[in-house]
Amino acid sequence: MSNITIKEAIFLNQKQVGQNEFLTTFLTSQGQVTLFAQGLNKPLSKNASNLVEGGLCIIEYFQARQKQKIGRLKKVSLLGQYNFGDEFVFRLLKRIQNMALSIHFDNEFIQTYHLVNGIFNNEHFFQVINLFLVTLIKYHQVEINVNSCVLCSSKRITSFDLNQGGFLCSSHCQKTKSAQLLERIYYLFNAPTIYIGKSQSDLDKIIYFLLTSFCIEKLILNP
Repeated sequence: MSNITIKEAIFLNQKQVGQNEFLTTFLTSQGQVTLFAQGLNKPLSKNASNLVEGGLCIIEYFQARQKQKIGRLKKVSLLGQYNFGDEFVFRLLKRIQNMALSIHFDNEFIQTYHLVNGIFNNEHFFQVINLFLVTLIKYHQVEINVNSCVLCSSKRITSFDLNQGGFLCSSHCQKTKSAQLLERIYYLFNAPTIYIGKSQSDLDKIIYFLLTSFCIEKLILNP
């Protein structure tokens, strides 16, 4: 264990395996990594205080020399500040943790986290979750067309249906959705910085319901 690796990661959980020994699991852009750690049950442990489930952090660890072994955690530094007295912050962290636990390979969760880190509050609650839900959908390689009608490529969009693959025109869907909702869905998938820059509204709650229902139905999200 001579090489030190430094990565950004989302802390997922820890498991105590000895009196002063723990296995800590993180999600990086390359997938999950489990590291051996000591001293996390000590009151003054800096690493323990920086291990926030669902939180973004920088991990420094010694890589294992053998494939069947695991690396050893050296240092954890929390990125950003979290108001743990805010119920919505706690709920956001738990939602992110729940989604991240199902990710095992290359993913864009860290990139998404950078978009929302610092705006963990009630004013952006549904927007933050929606961005991670879209990231989860992309990870599972579900193709959603939000540029034209998924059935005929028409640009005259009037509706949106995840089960049919995205945007639909009037020729292929009699049920219409508001132009404001369709625009917000477009930004969510294609321009997340613009999406997160808009004030949260009931439209984001509708999108949250659509995305969550779809992900649960497709078994890519636990209820």
